[in-house]
Amino acid sequence: MAIRLPVLRTDRPFRYTVELGGTRYTLRWRPNERTSSWYVDILDASGTVLYQGRRVSPKSDLLADVEIDGQPAGALLSKGPDAYTLEDIGKAVVLKFIPDAELPAAPSSDYIVTV
Repeated sequence: MAIRLPVLRTDRPFRYTVELGGTRYTLRWRPNERTSSWYVDILDASGTVLYQGRRVSPKSDLLADVEIDGQPAGALLSKGPDAYTLEDIGKAVVLKFIPDAELPAAPSSDYIVTV
């Protein structure tokens, strides 16, 4: 089932654990004031970093360009305006996980993925 990931409306780093595709992962969120954007690290259940410093770029899949053993089986899609501010995260900019099994059925108008 596709899920919208929780995002704290803050200008400080935060983290949480979430189940994606039946497996638990920790997501660490970090703001970057210089670029006015957010970055996400994805860790597996043992704390091993799978992805580090993935920029949350609207209309993109954070998992698209690299395949790593243990990564979530699906797409981690960002939706929002191309130009966003740190304050837009969780409001104008959202992150949604769609499992592989649901990707063909995902509405293309909701998330346009560019790689």
